[in-house]
Amino acid sequence: MSQRGKYGKWSETSMQEALNAYENNVAGLNEIARRYKVPKATLKRRIDDTNKNVHGCEKKFGRSTDLPLEIENEIVNHVLELERSLFGITRNDLRKLAYDVAEANGILHRFKNGKAGKKWYYCFMSRHKELSLRQPEPTSAARATGFNKEKVKAFFDCLTSLYNEYNFSPSCIYNVDETGLSTVQRPQKIIAQKGKHQIGALTSGERGVNTTCVCCLNAAGNYVPPMLIFKRIRFKDELKAGAPPGTEFACSESGWITSELFVKWLQHFISFAKPSTDRKVLLILDGHTTHTKNLEAILLARKHGIVMLSLPSHTTHRLQPCDVSFFKPLNSYYNQAADKWLRTNPSQNITQFQVSALLGEAYAKAASVGNALSGFAKCGIWPLDPNVFDDSEYVCLSTSTSSTTSFKNQVNSEITEEVIQSASQLTNIDYSNPLASTSTSCLLNTKGKSSSELPKRKSVSEVSPVPILKRKSRNLALSSTTIITDSPYKNDLEKKQLKKIDASSATRNVFSSAKATSKGKSSKLDNKRPITKRRSLQHGTSSESESEDEDCLCLVCLFPYSKSNPGEEWIQCRICKKWSHLKCINGKNVNFYECINCESSSDSD
Repeated sequence: MSQRGKYGKWSETSMQEALNAYENNVAGLNEIARRYKVPKATLKRRIDDTNKNVHGCEKKFGRSTDLPLEIENEIVNHVLELERSLFGITRNDLRKLAYDVAEANGILHRFKNGKAGKKWYYCFMSRHKELSLRQPEPTSAARATGFNKEKVKAFFDCLTSLYNEYNFSPSCIYNVDETGLSTVQRPQKIIAQKGKHQIGALTSGERGVNTTCVCCLNAAGNYVPPMLIFKRIRFKDELKAGAPPGTEFACSESGWITSELFVKWLQHFISFAKPSTDRKVLLILDGHTTHTKNLEAILLARKHGIVMLSLPSHTTHRLQPCDVSFFKPLNSYYNQAADKWLRTNPSQNITQFQVSALLGEAYAKAASVGNALSGFAKCGIWPLDPNVFDDSEYVCLSTSTSSTTSFKNQVNSEITEEVIQSASQLTNIDYSNPLASTSTSCLLNTKGKSSSELPKRKSVSEVSPVPILKRKSRNLALSSTTIITDSPYKNDLEKKQLKKIDASSATRNVFSSAKATSKGKSSKLDNKRPITKRRSLQHGTSSESESEDEDCLCLVCLFPYSKSNPGEEWIQCRICKKWSHLKCINGKNVNFYECINCESSSDSD
């Protein structure tokens, strides 16, 4: 068994000194090796430059990698490009990609079963420290295409104009958003037995009841007390227990915020922020219809000096401070508080009556000055930084629009002829006849071949193209950055609401006139042509009107109605309103039936 500990004791500095001494003819090879404490055989290989893997004083052990370093660097760039385009690859995908690249370029390798081995993967990751295995966040296609440079630039242009016009201080820049609190928490990671497949954690139920929490913070690190919206019709004082001080409470049928509840929250915000026409404040919010299509809220904001700025659609995950730095710790602390409550109350479940107390415990930890300041800084809102996002963060949209990105220009998809020739010499492969890795007949000598005879190598992007996310054409108009409290927007919203009112009133008038017309026609028709009533006897289901003439006699056979057979049909005279058996009228016109008495009287007249 070899002792690897005795190898590699020399340093790169001593090897460089030994090479310099041999070049200057200071002493012989043996003397230089003893003097500088470097292995003689290693020194001889470095002098003759016979090691294909290392040159000069470089210190490196082991055999050469299956793929040349230049190709590995191209794989690294390709993996990073896929990650920026939201099409990142897994460990197995990377191993398959290495195999495909080697097969496409006829490189001799030791890969089996259609992919590189696990050992190659770990060595590859250790050679390229810029890569790591990460858990991605789910990102919808709408957000992927919605967060683009044009929208972000328009937002910061509008924000800059507001700063220049009103000169807002950090304490006057607010952001408001809603988050959901469920009675069924998400369990945290726990310590359990290694290798066990299923690990359980106690929750309150399969599906929880949602409670909306409206949170607001400013760029100075201050927080407006939250507003809780419960999913119920009637409010009870027991729901307030343990809530953060100053919390506003409300109820809605769905548990979500409505236009009326947003107006109520805006009044709550005014009581704490104290805005006025002399001291205006900026309120940044998303483009939800309860915010942007709420005329009552807009008028209230204009009255109290609130400038409302809506964010572009599908950009709140990057431009909204609440989403960036506050809601994640808040929900995390809320889940911790829920786990703690279930441990202390093992026989009970979390209901709406415990939500306020759990929020109070979580809000006290999450509502820190640092989280608020970090959120506004990360979004570039305060301090104002329109260039807070790099161009590489918009690569996703560039891919979706099939345009050339700056990142793609950085990737060298063409390997030089020198690299191809060196890779061929390392593996002794004839590129004109690529064979499988299990074949040994491909070991040919390529010395003497000119670089022009070598075919062009397939790049990694050709072996594994980057998927193109095409933007779908939608009929819906996506909201852009808008100053909601501006007069043009307010006037346009008022006109739209007036049109809706006029259209609805016109519709009501049409329906009412149609009903009146139908009633008039029916009354005229009744005068001209009386309707003849027909009925059949159903025992046990007779109505009150039928019970009044239950003992009437047939005008023809004088048989009482009460003794008729079930289902036997009777017909009423349209003039005297008396009844006869349908079978007794001898096939007369049933639509304009007149009894014998009425017919005789009309004939005498």
